[in-house]
Amino acid sequence: MLIAFSVVPLGIGTSVGKYVQRVIDELRRRGFKFQVGPMFTTVELDPKDMMKFFEFLRDVHEMFASEGIGRIETLIKIDDRRDKPETIEYKVKRALGEI
Repeated sequence: MLIAFSVVPLGIGTSVGKYVQRVIDELRRRGFKFQVGPMFTTVELDPKDMMKFFEFLRDVHEMFASEGIGRIETLIKIDDRRDKPETIEYKVKRALGEI
């Protein structure tokens, strides 16, 4: 399963890089396999671990809210392919026509 997501704290100015870095640090800390893109981060996981991902998102929201951020926007896209295993690397290579 691949999940592309973006978490954006609103009302903090035009630069969100330091917040994105904190989200990435939390992904690493929790051991998720992921790839950062220019606008979304993609996480690869087993469908049975989907709730772990949503717990991670909840915790990120709580972390930002505890700092006084009153609005947090999260976008999520889930590719739940069950007919064959799919990895981040495979999907990127396929999109680039390398396989």
